[in-house]
Amino acid sequence: MSRKVIKTAHEPYELNTENKTVSICMCGLSQNQPFCDGSHEHTKDELENIVYVYDKDDNKIAAYDEGENESKNEGCCGGGCCNHEEKEEIVEDKTASMPVTQ
Repeated sequence: MSRKVIKTAHEPYELNTENKTVSICMCGLSQNQPFCDGSHEHTKDELENIVYVYDKDDNKIAAYDEGENESKNEGCCGGGCCNHEEKEEIVEDKTASMPVTQ
């Protein structure tokens, strides 16, 4: 079973212990969970109210306006499998400078 988890943080959580500071991933992209590996740098250009989908290599593969998706595509996970044309238009309008592959 798969699930959609939306993360909004663009930086790690710094956990201070007695001996050292540990960076905890808050963006969800780290390949070294739960620790930060710097992958949050890929999120720096994200726009508010746009949901981004990343592949396993931290490449942005889709983006859509969350409000538009929820109202038009009830039950859609945002994975790009339903109403491809509508999502592509939203991506082009709101994230024109972001490369998106389908």
